[in-house]
Amino acid sequence: MTQHYSRPSRESDTYSLPDVETFRANYADCLECTTTTVEDGAGEYRCDSCSEGRKGFEPEKDDVQTGWFYWFCFPGCMPDSEPMGPYATEEEALADAREGMDDEAAEGDSEECSCPDPDDAPNPDCPEHGEEA
Repeated sequence: MTQHYSRPSRESDTYSLPDVETFRANYADCLECTTTTVEDGAGEYRCDSCSEGRKGFEPEKDDVQTGWFYWFCFPGCMPDSEPMGPYATEEEALADAREGMDDEAAEGDSEECSCPDPDDAPNPDCPEHGEEA
């Protein structure tokens, strides 16, 4: 699994961590509800969308495929989202994860204070209270 930044512009920020993880995994459709389920690493597929779920697979019977997925998470932490995919390549998965992120960053850029409590722990990037202010 590879860690990436959802906004590449944050890579140079000392206080920023990668927040997207890409990985390649086997997947199959749940036989009960057709939701795409990702293998858990032990050859089992658990469908959270229906009560029947799925356990195990038979490659000669089931349509098991391999693809690229991503989810949002910080290093060493549990994922913040379900796996998203499948994609044909890692580049496609990462491009989808990053889609619209730079637009959101531009909308959120302002010259106002972004500190939760400037007296407590000022944000170093804050124009009013940061190191460069």
